[in-house]
Amino acid sequence: MSFSCADMERFYEWDMALSDKREALAAAYAAQRFENETARAFATEGFLRRLQLMEDCVARAMELFPPRIHWVHNRLAVREAAIYLQAFVVNVQGCTDNLAHMWVHEKGLTGGDGSATEHLLSLSSDSTWTRCLLIGCDRDPLHFSGA
Repeated sequence: MSFSCADMERFYEWDMALSDKREALAAAYAAQRFENETARAFATEGFLRRLQLMEDCVARAMELFPPRIHWVHNRLAVREAAIYLQAFVVNVQGCTDNLAHMWVHEKGLTGGDGSATEHLLSLSSDSTWTRCLLIGCDRDPLHFSGA
């Protein structure tokens, strides 16, 4: 499929704007004062690192398959692009996981009995608690509370 010059221009403008937004988000998180050191680490060493990796994954996939090409590359290039796109998806999950951990640590959330809740945070398992944190739910599965 071929894209028009106007489509290509819009794509590159979008790509530059996205990079600028990631940089602004990184600056905001780097400047954020966290009360909890673990929360800060999840934000800066986890979330922001993964955002950069995601941008790199898209850039490399676009180098392999720019929108302007009219042919399919060799199988090795297709596999390499697939690896970058899969890494992107894994890092989306990791970003969400890092944000959930950051929130729990910064807010001091614990189970109703005061127990740690970190082991319950995972998007790779059937974590009702994490889903409720991310999308909301009408009940509190673990009766968690702020410390």
